[in-house]
Amino acid sequence: MLISSQKSVLYLTDDALYLYKVSGKSVALKEMFDWAQEDLPDTLPLSLKKLGSSVIILNDTVDQHYRKENVPKVGAFDAAAVVKRRLAMAFPEYPIRAFKKLDAGSSDKNNGRAMGHYLFCACPDNGHVRIVLNAIRESGV
Repeated sequence: MLISSQKSVLYLTDDALYLYKVSGKSVALKEMFDWAQEDLPDTLPLSLKKLGSSVIILNDTVDQHYRKENVPKVGAFDAAAVVKRRLAMAFPEYPIRAFKKLDAGSSDKNNGRAMGHYLFCACPDNGHVRIVLNAIRESGV
């Protein structure tokens, strides 16, 4: 994925949160925040506002889960609902879930049915993502 000029990247790890500024082909670490930092909910929005660019969130934590799934192809009107339902069934205990379609799909060798291939991912709500999303909302970027 290419990142266009003037973006900020919030890189979430288990230990800290890193704020990078991406401009053209250069990437610079602007700030690092410790999750234990008490004033994080107050300082993060100010730092984001200071950079004044759109934000990409990268979550790289131990507690995230991935799973490749084959979902039977259905009609265009039902496709999104079927994939979301399968995602919820795959990770029922995780409130933060997403999926990405991997390719155009192929037919299943066993029964000849057309399948769509997806990458499902999920992470628990440990509060870190909520802090980041609230900071983005508050900063207006």
